[in-house]
Amino acid sequence: MQIKYLNQFIEIMPALNEVMQEDITIVVIDTKNMTVMAYAPGKLDRKVKVGDPIEKTKTHDYVIRNKKQVFTKIPKTSFGVTAKGLLTPVCDENGEVCALINIMQNIEKETKIEERISMIFSSLEQLNAGIEEVASSSQEISSFIKEIDDFTSQTVEKLKNIDQTISDIKNISKNSNLLALNASIEAARAGDSGKGFSVVAKEMGKLSELSKESAEEVAESLLKIRSAIEFIDEKMKITSLSAGNQAAATEEMAATSDEIVSVSKQLHEFVKVERFNA
Repeated sequence: MQIKYLNQFIEIMPALNEVMQEDITIVVIDTKNMTVMAYAPGKLDRKVKVGDPIEKTKTHDYVIRNKKQVFTKIPKTSFGVTAKGLLTPVCDENGEVCALINIMQNIEKETKIEERISMIFSSLEQLNAGIEEVASSSQEISSFIKEIDDFTSQTVEKLKNIDQTISDIKNISKNSNLLALNASIEAARAGDSGKGFSVVAKEMGKLSELSKESAEEVAESLLKIRSAIEFIDEKMKITSLSAGNQAAATEEMAATSDEIVSVSKQLHEFVKVERFNA
């Protein structure tokens, strides 16, 4: 601000609270003597009057040296509530800072909003991390279930090959039985000279029958196993589909959560009050 506007500003200072409908306190400081030139208190009363000395701070030095406005955050120890200040330099005809205008405002509500948003942001970050972990686990589960589904399908195909093997054993048993029967007939025709051959034919018949019974037992067991595996295979296909859908849904949730966290972060940064760290 230029010096030529300072007197006009001082004149309207008392009305600014009413016009702006904000709880503000204004102090105009003479930088040459570091004393109060004008004072318009609001609820943030500094308990000073015109002519009182003002202690020079690093913030004052910074504004005077750089001729720039600076926002500051005023701790609760000063007024009992959190406040912010806007320190504006007033320059004379030579461009030198001759005065400072310090406008202070109660930001207790804004601070509480900032704290709440910070808590929300922190909670959303934790939630987002949890969702991403679930999404990752869902992908792993989906992949694992797909592997099991493929394995059960392969097992069903292998059992079909075993069925063919059992069928071949039954055919061999049947043919062996016919061979034993023919051998018995031929041994009977040969009379006494075929007795030894008759014994072999009987043993062949017993072995054929035993092979038939064993093949039937194995076939029955394998049928039960195949039925169970086919049932598992059917259920695994349904589970695999559900797991895939769940993985896709959790990925979508994770993406949405990322967007919410991003917006929350922007809001959190927006409501922050600038601090002076000169």
